[in-house]
Amino acid sequence: MNPLYLLAPVPLLPVIARWLCKKLGLIKPNFQGTPIPAACGLSFVLAALVALAYPPARIPTLVAAIFGLLGFLDDWKGNRSVGGFKGHLKALFSGKPTTGSIKLVGGGLTALLGAGALFWTSAVNLPWIGQTLLGGAIIAL
Repeated sequence: MNPLYLLAPVPLLPVIARWLCKKLGLIKPNFQGTPIPAACGLSFVLAALVALAYPPARIPTLVAAIFGLLGFLDDWKGNRSVGGFKGHLKALFSGKPTTGSIKLVGGGLTALLGAGALFWTSAVNLPWIGQTLLGGAIIAL
C-alpha cells in the first residue's frame, strides 16, 4: 500500500480537533469575545498518529506530537496569570512551575532531542553538538 494514502484524513484533522475541543470544554473567548476552540494543537497530535505509520517521518512526527501535547496541556490546564518566557521562567525558578514553563522546558528539550536524533548520522560538516544546538533552535522556533 502506498503510504501517501495515510494522508487522506489529514484535511479532516482540524475539524476533529474542534469537535474534541467542544467535547472537552476547551472553548474560550478570543480577543473579540467570540468563543473559539482553545486547543487546536490537537491537530498536530492527530496528524502525528497518522504519520507514525510512515517510517521516514517518525522523528519529526514524534517531535510535532510532543509539542502538540505540551500545547494541549497548557491550553487545557493552564493558568493565564503568568505569561511570556520571562514570566514562566520567573515562576519556575521561584518554585511555582506553570504549565507554560513545562511547555517551555519540555519544548526546548524535545527540540534538542529531536535535532540530535535527526543529525546523529548527518553528513553536514559540523560537529554533532553544533548541529544539534542549531537544529534544536530552529525546531523550537
